[in-house]
Amino acid sequence: MDEVRRLEDRTVSSTKEIRILVEEIHKETVLAVESIERGKTEAEVSENISHQVDASLANIVRSIEQIGDVMTDRNRSDEQAATSSTIASNLEEIIRGG
Repeated sequence: MDEVRRLEDRTVSSTKEIRILVEEIHKETVLAVESIERGKTEAEVSENISHQVDASLANIVRSIEQIGDVMTDRNRSDEQAATSSTIASNLEEIIRGG
C-alpha cells in the first residue's frame, strides 16, 4: 500500500512538473511568435523605405539629366549668340567697306 502511495505521489509530482514545463514552453513560444511578428513588421517597414529611397534616387537622376539638358541648350544658345555676333561684326565691316 505504501508503495502505491509513493507511486501516486511521484505521479502527481511528475504531472505538476510536466504542466510547468508545458506552460514554460507555451510562454516561450508566444514570445517567439511575437518576436517573429515584430521582425516581419520591421522588414515590411524597411522594404517600404527602400522603395521610397529608390523612387527618390530615380527623381534625382531625372533632375540631373534635365539640368544637363538645360546646360547643353544654354551652351548651344551661347554658341549661337557668339556666331550671330561674329556674323553681325562681319556684316558691319562689309557695309563699312572693310
